[in-house]
Amino acid sequence: MNTKKIAFTALVAFVSAFAAVAVFNFSGWNLQKVAFVEKTPVQLAAYSPPVGGNTQPVDFRFAAAASTPCVVHIKCTTKTTKAGL
Repeated sequence: MNTKKIAFTALVAFVSAFAAVAVFNFSGWNLQKVAFVEKTPVQLAAYSPPVGGNTQPVDFRFAAAASTPCVVHIKCTTKTTKAGL
């Protein structure tokens, strides 16, 4: 008797899940919008020349000096032991 209840419950769950997916797909609720972007939204440093035509090289020394103290070095040592049988 217990096996019949489990089989019936599994059958009802499978049928209801299949019906829910079918209703969702055929009712039109699963509309997916796809957008194509023509231009990549990227601005590179000193890539495009300014209006006057005078380009300046980018100097990263100030940014490097500001970010160098933030670098963290972690050293980890472990002791190994032999585990024999």
